[in-house]
Amino acid sequence: MAKEKAIWDAEATAIFCKLCVIEKEKGNRPLKFLSPVGYKNLAQVFFRETRRDYNKQQFKNKWDSMKKEYTNWMTFKNKTTGLGWNDEANTVVADDDWWKKMGEENKEFLAFRKRGPEHLDEMSRMFENVLVTGESSFMPGTISGTVLPEGAELHNLEEDDDDEVHVTPSSRGKRGAGQLENPKKKNPVQRELKRMVDHMINEDASVASSKVTIVTEIENIMEEVVMCGAKEGSDEHYIATKLFAKLENRAFFRTFKTNEGKMNWLRRMYEDRRKN
Repeated sequence: MAKEKAIWDAEATAIFCKLCVIEKEKGNRPLKFLSPVGYKNLAQVFFRETRRDYNKQQFKNKWDSMKKEYTNWMTFKNKTTGLGWNDEANTVVADDDWWKKMGEENKEFLAFRKRGPEHLDEMSRMFENVLVTGESSFMPGTISGTVLPEGAELHNLEEDDDDEVHVTPSSRGKRGAGQLENPKKKNPVQRELKRMVDHMINEDASVASSKVTIVTEIENIMEEVVMCGAKEGSDEHYIATKLFAKLENRAFFRTFKTNEGKMNWLRRMYEDRRKN
């Protein structure tokens, strides 16, 4: 039976994002992608809500597509400092020459000329603590202390469901000792190598991402604070600097859908702190 073609209309994308956030917050996104359990849960609930029977690869393709869009958006936003901002369209206000320069640097930035991406709140949670920018992306093959056979590479360690490691020579010569003729056959060396690398990935990813992405996260949410009307130096801006050191306060702030709602919440939090 042929695989159902994945159609990602607005409704399906919204449901996908909602379910990915749920799985991530349940601990089913240990590294860059959902775990096998996360994908299984996603597929079951997605089918129940949409009656669309998509498989893991189709979900993975959508995840990668959205991560690429979010990466481009975060890189783009870093280049908009000092320019005006259109709150309604959630994008920068700039002249044609500026946009031409952006297009020459990366043509995908032009997708944000009329409007910023949809589902930004969900994407920020889906990809939280994932290093998505080109300068800081986490590459499993460059883990400090990991030693591989000479001329060998590791492939897709994070997303394999069957605990297998594919090791192939980096050059196209004769089949060498590092190449597995049948990747489905696992041996103790493979299992031990995967166990060792997984352990190092978990430790390095946790330390690296927590140090690097917290800076970006705070910068992003403080931009949202200013956008909702809390100017730098105001009581609301000040209380935000105190509140948003905690993840749960950042999450509460992002539940408000309007700038007015966000501003009112900050004002009340400031007043409550002052009373106490």
